[in-house]
Amino acid sequence: MQLRKGHWSHVALVCDRDARELKFYVDGYCERSIPIPSDFDGDFNLGETLTLGSQWHNYFGLMDEVKIDRRALSNEAIRSEFNTLKDRFGIVESPSIREAKLREDLARSFDAVTKAWQQRDFSKVREICKNVLSATQSPSHYRSYAHLRFAASLLEERNFDAAKRAYAEFVSDDANPKVHRDEAAAAVDQMDRLMKGLPMRSTTDSQTTVSEITRFDAEVFVATDGRDSNPGTREQPLATLTRARDVVRALKKQGVNGPIAVTVLPGKYRLTETISLTSEDSGTDESPIVYRSSDPGEAIVYGGESLSGFRPVTDKDILDRLPSEARGKVWECGLKSLGIEDYGELQMRGFGMPPSPPTLELYVNRVPMTLARWPNEGFVGIEKLVQAGSTKTNEPSVLQYLSNRHERWTHATDPWLFGYFHFLWADATIKVARIDTAAKTITTERPYSYGGNGMSAEQGIQYYAFNLLEEIDLPGEWYLARETGTLYLYPPTEVQSGNLSNATVEIGMLSTPMLTMNSTSNVTIQGLTFDLARFDGVVAENCQACSLIGCTVSRMAGNGVLVHGGNQNRLLGCDIHTIGRRATEVIGGDRATLSAGNQLVENCCIHDFGRLDRTYTPAIQLEGVGNRVAHNLMYNGPSSAMRIEGNDHVIEMNEVHSIVLESDDQGAMELFANPSYRGVVFRHNYFHQIGKAGDEVQVHGQAAIPLK
Repeated sequence: MQLRKGHWSHVALVCDRDARELKFYVDGYCERSIPIPSDFDGDFNLGETLTLGSQWHNYFGLMDEVKIDRRALSNEAIRSEFNTLKDRFGIVESPSIREAKLREDLARSFDAVTKAWQQRDFSKVREICKNVLSATQSPSHYRSYAHLRFAASLLEERNFDAAKRAYAEFVSDDANPKVHRDEAAAAVDQMDRLMKGLPMRSTTDSQTTVSEITRFDAEVFVATDGRDSNPGTREQPLATLTRARDVVRALKKQGVNGPIAVTVLPGKYRLTETISLTSEDSGTDESPIVYRSSDPGEAIVYGGESLSGFRPVTDKDILDRLPSEARGKVWECGLKSLGIEDYGELQMRGFGMPPSPPTLELYVNRVPMTLARWPNEGFVGIEKLVQAGSTKTNEPSVLQYLSNRHERWTHATDPWLFGYFHFLWADATIKVARIDTAAKTITTERPYSYGGNGMSAEQGIQYYAFNLLEEIDLPGEWYLARETGTLYLYPPTEVQSGNLSNATVEIGMLSTPMLTMNSTSNVTIQGLTFDLARFDGVVAENCQACSLIGCTVSRMAGNGVLVHGGNQNRLLGCDIHTIGRRATEVIGGDRATLSAGNQLVENCCIHDFGRLDRTYTPAIQLEGVGNRVAHNLMYNGPSSAMRIEGNDHVIEMNEVHSIVLESDDQGAMELFANPSYRGVVFRHNYFHQIGKAGDEVQVHGQAAIPLK
C-alpha cells in the first residue's frame, strides 16, 4: 500500500517483542508483517536520538499527531485510532485499502463461524452468516460461501425441511459459483437419502460403471507357443500383439463391423520394439476393439532380460577397489557373454534439465537394487560452494566436501552426484569430472544450471555420490562397468547364502515405449501387465474414448502411462508402480475455450514413483480442463502425489499417504501460482503421513494442499 501524494494518511508501526513481529499499517489496515531478527532487541534509540528507520532513508512531508505507546497495540486498537482521526484530517481511503479491510473483516467472520460450529452453536453460525449475506458490498463468492454454511448448519441439526429450502434457494441463483451450486444440489440428494433411512452418500453413485461386452463378432488369440504365421484362432494362436493388430486390421477390411477381441493367453511376451496403434486400429462406439488378457494380470508384456552366470569376484584389481567389508561377497556377471551389449548411458537429468534418457535398472526377485552410493542413506552437506558454475562461460561447478570418503573415488571411471544444488525442491544428477584431495573439492564435468543460474548454498546444498564400484558395501548394491560389460552385485540378504543361481535377476532392455496409441479411438486394453523397461510404459496421444482397465504398469525407468490430448480416455482399476519418473500424465481439454477433456483416472493404486527423477514427478500430472481423478490410492513418493494445471478438474475421494518424503516446499496435491486456474474442486480426499518424518533438511516444509 503506497502513500498518496497530496493526501493525509494514517501510518502505524507496531513492534511486538513477545510475538517477535513488526506490523506496518496504512489507514488502519495491516499492510504487512515481518519477523524481528533473533539478534535484534528492538531499540529505537540511535545516537541518543529517537529514530524510526535508518539514517539514510529520509521522509519529506508533513507529519502531525505523532503518538508513541509503550505496548503493542492490536489490530482493533489501530483501526479504532484511525477511525477517530480520519474525519479530522479528511482521509479518504483508497479502494484497495477498503477492499483489503473488507476481506479482513470477512475472514474474521468466517473464523467466528468455525469457532461457533466447533461449539455446536448453530444459531450463532446462522447469525454471522446472515450478517455477511446482508452486506451487499461483500464479494459474491464470500456471500455464496456464507449461504452454504447457513444451509449446512440446518442440515447438521437435521432440520431437513429448512435446509432443503435454503439449498434450493441457493441452487436457483445463477450468481452463485457453479461449484457451490453443485455442492448444494449434492446436499439435497444426501438429505433425501437420510430421510429414507439410507447412508448420506451412495458408495456407487460416484463410481464409473464399465459396460460388459457379451458378444464379439470376431476374436483373435495370442499365446506364448503361438506363431505369427498362424490364423490366430484358439487352436492356432498368434505369437505377438503386433501381428494380432494386423489381423484385426484385415478383419475390419473384410467387413467385420461388430466388436473385435484380441485375447492374450497367460505367459510372458518378450518385447523388442514398440506395439503401435494408430487411427487405422480404431473401433467405434458400437464396435470397440478390446485387447484383453484371458486371465487378468497373467498375460505379461515384458521389456526386460533375465541374467545368469553370476560368479564370485576374484580379480585382485577389482577386489582392491571394493570396500574391505564387501570383499568375498560381491558377484559378477559378464553381460556380453549373454549377448547384451546395449547398456545405455548415464546423463545429466533432473528438474529443468533435458529429457531423461532410457535407463538400465537391475532387479532381484522383482525388487530394485541400489546403484552403489555414498552415503548409503540420505544426503551429506558441503563445506562451502567454491564456484557456482555458469553455462554462459562453461565454467564448471565446484564444491568443497566435508568427508575424506571422497578420496576413495579418485580412480572411479564414471562417478556421479545426485542432489539438490540450488533449491531443495529441484533435484539434479551431475557427472563428476575431478576430485582434488588436496583442496577437498569436487569439480563437475558440466556446470549445474537452474534457470540459467549456477549452484547456490542459500538453502543448503545436499547430495550423495553414486555409480561407484568403490561403494558396494551393502547387500543390494550394484555397479555396471560399461567399458567391459561386467555387472557387479552384492546379493540382497533375502538371497540365501548370497547364491544368485536360484534368484530371478533382471535388467530392463526396451528403450522405447511399450505401447503407443496415436489418434486411436474406442480401443480398450484390459487386464494386461506391462512390465520392466528402460523407458515409458503406455503413451496415448490425441486418442478418443480409449481405456486401460485393470492393467498393471510396473518397473518402468521412465514414465508409467501418458495420456496427452484427446478426450474421454480412462484409466480404471489399474496398478501403476515402481516407476522412475511420473506414474501418469493425464492432459485433456482446451483452456482457450474451457472445453472439457473428460479424461478419467479412477480406482487406481499408484505407488513408488519418482524413483530416479525425484521432483515434479508425481503419481498424476493433471493438466487441461474438466478432467476427473477419483477413488485412487497414491503413496510412497519423494515429491507430490498430484500436480494440477488448468481449470474445472474434480479431484475427489482419493487417499494419499507417505508423500513429499524428500522434496521441500511441496504439497501432496499442488495447484501452483496461476490465478487463471479456476474451478478446480478438491473434495472428500484423505491425507495422512504427509512430509518428511525425521530431521531432514527443509526450509519451507510440506503440506497436503498448499495455497501458493
